[in-house]
Amino acid sequence: MPFTFDDTAQLLGIGRNVMTKKLREMRVLDSTNKPQGRYSGKGYFVVANSSWNHPTKGKMPYQKTLVTDSGLQLLEYLLIKKPEEEKMQREAPITCGTRNITPYQAINALLELANKSCGSSEIAAAVLLSTYNIYEYKLDLGGLCLLDFNYYLSALVVIDLRCRMNTEPHSLIENGGAIFQQLATDWSHLHNNNTH
Repeated sequence: MPFTFDDTAQLLGIGRNVMTKKLREMRVLDSTNKPQGRYSGKGYFVVANSSWNHPTKGKMPYQKTLVTDSGLQLLEYLLIKKPEEEKMQREAPITCGTRNITPYQAINALLELANKSCGSSEIAAAVLLSTYNIYEYKLDLGGLCLLDFNYYLSALVVIDLRCRMNTEPHSLIENGGAIFQQLATDWSHLHNNNTH
């Protein structure tokens, strides 16, 4: 039997309003809390017709979104497990040489360097942009030789994150999309205009 949003939120251990807000932000639900896009018509939700009694107009019809068993599993993954996985990935240190560096630390170190006005700033920006969008930005490996050791290790961690874990760096920091869009604007000359 499908679950109401109240029941679903209680089973997941989060507030109903918080749950629906996050699902709208993720584009799972539209502004009227109906499933949308790839989440519509997949058996995750049921939109049921119902009605309520208006004091003067009588029965008023409305549609109510309910969550199926598979939808509950999906929402548990999207709202609970996926954020935990991303947190672990962001905070799990990677051993590089004799140091342990988390991807979060590495990304922020390179962002800080990219926003400075020094000779290594362009290399830091190139590492970040090429791991952000491998099709539109290319990294000159020779540039890595110009980084000091700590930034070099951070670059290796970010490259490893992208190549081995298939994770784009912007996904691990708050407001990552906007930050990396600004980085792309600031370093627009690094864009590869010969992409296919």
